[in-house]
Amino acid sequence: NAFTVPTDQRNQKDENDLMAATINVTTSQSQLTFSMNYYNDRKKLISYGKRLTISPDFIILDNGRYYVVGCFENKNDEKKNLAIIRIDLMSDIRILKDMATSMYDVPSLRQVSKDKFRSCHLNMSYDGYLFVEMKIKKTSKTNHEVNYTFLHDSFGDNYTVVKKEEDGDIVRVHCSKYGIINWAVQYGDFVEVTSPDSVIDGIKKKIETLREKYFKEKNFNEYA
Repeated sequence: NAFTVPTDQRNQKDENDLMAATINVTTSQSQLTFSMNYYNDRKKLISYGKRLTISPDFIILDNGRYYVVGCFENKNDEKKNLAIIRIDLMSDIRILKDMATSMYDVPSLRQVSKDKFRSCHLNMSYDGYLFVEMKIKKTSKTNHEVNYTFLHDSFGDNYTVVKKEEDGDIVRVHCSKYGIINWAVQYGDFVEVTSPDSVIDGIKKKIETLREKYFKEKNFNEYA
């Protein structure tokens, strides 16, 4: 499978490493070990100081960045946790002789097809999936019709219209809890989550955290 390193990443990573990693991810059944990095205040990639090992399954593009998806390998833990790794933050990639874990042994990968992975893991969020219902509100800008563009941008075709109401449509999506909470806050002008309660409570907690951070001793009602 062909893979091209995005232009804005070529001066930050060894392109040969990235090519080797992605080629092997899609053609071999071996585990990968690598160093994980982060950016510092001098705009340089710095290692976290430890190596990670994963069994890779496939490559996905999200918001202009390539990710390798698979599961973490830990000899001290039989549980296979989901791994979503940004390729441009990987370095010193090595191919191991150990056979990769079958993705059928990774519940979070077994539960969703590859073509729906991105919509179930908004912004590459890690946690498990749940069904979420929300109201997409009508707006005056679209002659009081429901504009689905932003929903389609995030979920593609992976949503279901459950019911049409006077002020908007109720739709259902399948997504990670963490991902949908942050997404719902981002699109709060257009979306109202109606179920489940665990997501609604998460949104309330997120808003309360933001209120405490930005308003502090000010009266929040002054800005409502």
